Amino acid sequence: MVLGLLVGADLANNSASWQWVAGSGADAAPYFRIFNPITQGEKFDPEGAYTKRFVPELGRLPNKYLFKSWEAPSSLLY
Repeated sequence: MVLGLLVGADLANNSASWQWVAGSGADAAPYFRIFNPITQGEKFDPEGAYTKRFVPELGRLPNKYLFKSWEAPSSLLY
């Protein structure tokens, strides 16, 4: 069973439609549309529930360092 199959793929339609909206199209994206996982996490997942569920390696970090783990003291990283 194949999930997420794109039926009726059309290069022109894909490039000018959903890929442009997702910011993954062939055209240049304006600077304000570039996806930034750090700011998205801070804005929409401030407690880190989603992040900790799908990236369990970060689950022990305090929320302060969750989206910027490189700033955490080394004692918290091991």
